[in-house]
Amino acid sequence: LAATDQTTDTPTNNFATLNSIGPEAIEDYVLAEGNLKVTADNVNAIPGTILSKNGKWYAEVKVIDMDGATTNIRIGVVGENAMFSNLGGVNETYSFLGDGRTYIEGTAASYGAAIDTNDIMMVALDCDNNKIWLGINGTWLESGTVGDPAAGSNHSAAIDADRFYTFAVASGSSSYCPIYEVNFGNPSFSISSSQADDNGYGNFEYDVPAGFYALCTKNLA
Repeated sequence: LAATDQTTDTPTNNFATLNSIGPEAIEDYVLAEGNLKVTADNVNAIPGTILSKNGKWYAEVKVIDMDGATTNIRIGVVGENAMFSNLGGVNETYSFLGDGRTYIEGTAASYGAAIDTNDIMMVALDCDNNKIWLGINGTWLESGTVGDPAAGSNHSAAIDADRFYTFAVASGSSSYCPIYEVNFGNPSFSISSSQADDNGYGNFEYDVPAGFYALCTKNLA
């Protein structure tokens, strides 16, 4: 077995994975690597299996293949009422488009830099203060001022209050199939720096912002 085939997931601490039981009409995605690697060929969100209404959460998404264009990339967050909806295109969906724009509840706007193959996107989700932050390869993106999840400042987007949320990915078109590997703290791809959250859980490439945590059952408790 390779090191990436070993898991810290146990009966007493389960990390989130990507949801494998979406509605039949949008099950056009292919999961692998313990439901952490996905070939996405639909604009609808492929959400995580654990949602939370409170707390602060962190995840990373590695772009393995853009399938031709940055505009096919969508990475972000979905709410409980939009679990398998158009990611970024409807209420309770918030995403980063790979060409350097945010796509928030149907509105696209310039934000930060474009993403490339093998880049790792960082997403920080604050369910207590209804904010998200987006970053690439260790640097939080900015719109005038660099985002700072630990300080709670310069967030990428505000999210609706009083909802359960989780992380999600999608394709920008049903004609293209970008490939992602999602890291909720139990990665399927090689990690060089091995960063844990403040509770000691998770194995991330980049430093987890202070006060944010891996989306796993120990941290939920």
